[in-house]
Amino acid sequence: MKKRNQVITVLLATSLIIILNSCSKNDNNIPEGNLTEIHTPTNNNQQIDNEHKSSFNENDEITAAYRVGFVDERFELLSLVFRLAGRSEYSEISTIYQRQMDSTFSEYKQHPVVAYTVDNLHFGYDAVFGMAIHLEKRESGFTLTNNTGFLFEETGEITRWTPENSIEFLELLNDFYLISDFSGFFNEYADYYTEHSERFANEIHNGINFQWFSQHGINPDNIRVVISPSSSSNGYGGWLYGQSPDETIVYAALPGSTDYSGYMSFVIHEFTHAISNPIAKEWYLQNEEFRRWSDDSLDLARMPNYSSGMIMAYEYVTRAYTILYMFENSNANLYQLFHSEIAGGFPYIQQVYALITDHEIVEFGTDISTVLGIKDYVIREEHSFNLSGRLIKWHFIDLVDYEIIPEDHTQTEVGNLFGSQTGEVLLVIMDDSSFLYIDLGSAQHQGWPSQHRMYSVYPLN
Repeated sequence: MKKRNQVITVLLATSLIIILNSCSKNDNNIPEGNLTEIHTPTNNNQQIDNEHKSSFNENDEITAAYRVGFVDERFELLSLVFRLAGRSEYSEISTIYQRQMDSTFSEYKQHPVVAYTVDNLHFGYDAVFGMAIHLEKRESGFTLTNNTGFLFEETGEITRWTPENSIEFLELLNDFYLISDFSGFFNEYADYYTEHSERFANEIHNGINFQWFSQHGINPDNIRVVISPSSSSNGYGGWLYGQSPDETIVYAALPGSTDYSGYMSFVIHEFTHAISNPIAKEWYLQNEEFRRWSDDSLDLARMPNYSSGMIMAYEYVTRAYTILYMFENSNANLYQLFHSEIAGGFPYIQQVYALITDHEIVEFGTDISTVLGIKDYVIREEHSFNLSGRLIKWHFIDLVDYEIIPEDHTQTEVGNLFGSQTGEVLLVIMDDSSFLYIDLGSAQHQGWPSQHRMYSVYPLN
C-alpha cells in the first residue's frame, strides 16, 4: 500500500516539528461543480465500457463487466459499505461525489452488512480492495471467484478475510446491493467515471511501459488499473492468482484526482507489490540483515499503517522496484528517488535497491549538480535573516534550460522565510551546513497561512 504524499517535516521559526509520513494522495479528488452536469446514461455498464475500452487499453472481459472505464463497481460498492461502517480511510468527504454518496446512502447505515462490518471485520485498507477483485456477479448476486489464494493469504497481520466471514459478509452484501439500488447510483455517474478514466489514460496509463514487467514474471496483458473516486488518499495493490504465473492478474487501485499527472510512481508502486511481496517475505524470514533493516525502520508514531516488520519488508522491496522502474523508464534522478524514500522513513532503501539489482550500494556526492542532475546553473545574490541570533543565508539559483517538476520531489519542510515561488530553487546556509531547497508550492491547503510554502530539502556537502 502506498499513500501519495510523503513525510512532512515542518520548519516554523526555530523549531522542527515532525508531523507524519503517510505517502498519500491528498489532492481534492473531484472538482467542485454542478452535479446536474452528470447525465444518466441510457446504456449499461458493459456497453459503456466496450465503447471506451480501446482507449483505456483494458482487455479483460470479466473485469470489464463491472467497469465504466477504470472505475470498478465492485470496489465502489465495498468502499461504500466500509464508509458507512466508519472506516476513516473510506470516509473522506472532500468532493461532491463523496458527499453525494454519503447523502444518498445515509439511510442504510443500520443495514446488517454495515453492522456486521463494524462488529466482525476489524480491518480495512487493501483488504477491502482484495475482496473486490475476487467477486463475480451472478444472477443471485456476487460470489467469490474460485481462485481465492491471495484473498486468504497469511500476511503476518491480524486475521482478515476467511472463508467463513467472507460467506457471511457476501450474503449481507448482496441484500444491501439490491435494496439500496447501488447499480442505479453507479450507472448514474457513468459519464463522470468515463471523464476520469479518459484523463487518467491520457496523463498516465498510455505512458506506462507494461513490457517492463515481463522480465519480473508479470504478463503485461494481465495488468489492470482501478480508479476509485469514493476513496480518499490511499493506493492498493492486489492480484488474482491464475493457474500459472503467466495467468495471474495484477491490479493497482488509485484514488480519483483532478490531476493525474503526478501518479506515475504511485501506480508503478502498486503494480510492483506483486513482484516484491513474495521476495520480501522470503528475505524477511531467511535474511537476518534484511529483517533487521525492516524491523529497525518501524515507527508507529510516524507510519502507523506499517505496523509490522513484514509490512515494512513489503514496502522496502516495493519501493526499491519502483525506483528501478522510474530510473529505467523516465528521466528520474536516482539520488532524488533515494533521498525521497530516506526522508520518508526508509533509511535502508539504498541497501535494498542493491539487493534487487545485485549491485554495490550507489555512492553519491551531494553537490547541486548531483541533486538536480544538471551542470549549468547560476547562483544569485545573497539574502540573509537573523532569527533569534541565528544567521540564515540564502541564494536563489537560476537553472539553465531546466525546469523543476514539483511532483518529482518529496515534501520535507514547510516555511515562510524565503519568499520563493513554486519551482524555484535556493541554496540555503544555516550555521556551517548547506542545503538545497526546492519550492513545491503553497502549504495553505494543509492548513498553514497563505505565505507558507512546501519545500523539498536536500543536504549538501
